[in-house]
Amino acid sequence: MTVPALKLAKSFNNDVIRAVTGRQFESQPAEQILSWALDNFQPKLALSASFGGPEGMVLLDMMHKLDASSRVFMLDTGRMHPATYDLVDRVRDRYDKKVEVIFPNHKDVEAMVSEKGHNLFYDSEENRKQCCRL
Repeated sequence: MTVPALKLAKSFNNDVIRAVTGRQFESQPAEQILSWALDNFQPKLALSASFGGPEGMVLLDMMHKLDASSRVFMLDTGRMHPATYDLVDRVRDRYDKKVEVIFPNHKDVEAMVSEKGHNLFYDSEENRKQCCRL
């Protein structure tokens, strides 16, 4: 049994564990998978949307149609394009949905930028990974 399955075992019944670790969802349509997830994990379930690609918006729309109280969050790196923030506002207005915004620890970001510069992620894969971890 893998570590994630052990963690699931402490919180969920065996039917949920089998569904998550098995292959029963591989041929199911997205709406059915989302419906199952909402039924089993709400209110702790939340969609992470980048607001930069159509896939996230499609999933957000599907989740909202299945359950208007479904949650969505984004990671705000402080380096988003203005169009991204505009889209977040449009989603809030269209769906009457709160978008939870998660910010990195500013002290960690300050230390990283002081050491490696604002555009460090262009310099190396290691720097991109460091930036993403923060």
